[in-house]
Amino acid sequence: MQEDESNLLQALHNLIEFELKESVNPHRYLRKGKCAFSIIFKLFSEGHFSAKVFLTATLYEPIMQLLLEDEDHLERDPSKLTEHFSPAQQEKLFGVKGSNRSK
Repeated sequence: MQEDESNLLQALHNLIEFELKESVNPHRYLRKGKCAFSIIFKLFSEGHFSAKVFLTATLYEPIMQLLLEDEDHLERDPSKLTEHFSPAQQEKLFGVKGSNRSK
């Protein structure tokens, strides 16, 4: 059983490399749930209660911290994200408007 899990995790790692790493928009790719990585990961996590408990315990605190403390970065429309920053913060994060560093 341990070898099967190891092989499955290696397959998931390889799928990340081939499917997601090269994707321009990986979160959309994953959200649809139609890619091989999503399907296999869903089967793996649903079939392994201990994996589900581990992922829940591991991700709970960082996700809650993000939701509570970092509201600016939760904007769904990327073009509106800069509206949440002051002009000084915009310059610091994105550079001077019109320069090569700005959008």
